[in-house]
Amino acid sequence: MASRVAARDGFVAHVGRRSLETARALADVKTWGPLLTGQMRRLGVDSVPITLFIAIFTGIVLSLLSSYIFTGSVPMYFVGTLVGKTVMMELGPVLTGMALAGRVGASIAAEIGTMKVTEQVDALETLAYDPNSYLVVPRVLAATLMFPVVTAFAMAVGVGAGWVTAITWSGSVAWRMPRKNPKAIIGRKPVMAGKLAFSLTCDSLLYSLPPSP
Repeated sequence: MASRVAARDGFVAHVGRRSLETARALADVKTWGPLLTGQMRRLGVDSVPITLFIAIFTGIVLSLLSSYIFTGSVPMYFVGTLVGKTVMMELGPVLTGMALAGRVGASIAAEIGTMKVTEQVDALETLAYDPNSYLVVPRVLAATLMFPVVTAFAMAVGVGAGWVTAITWSGSVAWRMPRKNPKAIIGRKPVMAGKLAFSLTCDSLLYSLPPSP
């Protein structure tokens, strides 16, 4: 029983300490403000090519497969509904999040892990810089802001690739797109993916890795 109480108190203390540090880091706009634009370009703009590459082949494969399955049983204009809803609701956000988490997450893990091991994080504290304001906040905010933009590009390109494939190779002339507004879909999943993935990555790297002896 005592160990359970200690574990619960330790978790509550950890959450409270991290919440206070996060609020203090967000208030330090002078530190993370100048770094935000560069991180947005690095996490968002530089990730567009690999994201669009995945989206193009996703739309092509999904359009060909659905056309093959629907032939002789379902009207071919449902190919557009299937491709549009699948790419916009699930495949677009999920595959984009996986690609960005793999590409950008590995880069951030290597960068912050190296800084932690080589005591560069301690050097920031010596120079009166908050590591959370300097390292964590610009990356998490950049991922939160840019993931929906990159996901929107991936959705548009994926649906466009499916449309071209259906008209060119599958012989499907009619194309019915879903009427549901995808703004809510674009907003929820990528924002949560960017916020959770990079906040957990930065937190675990900053507070779990020991400095080099």
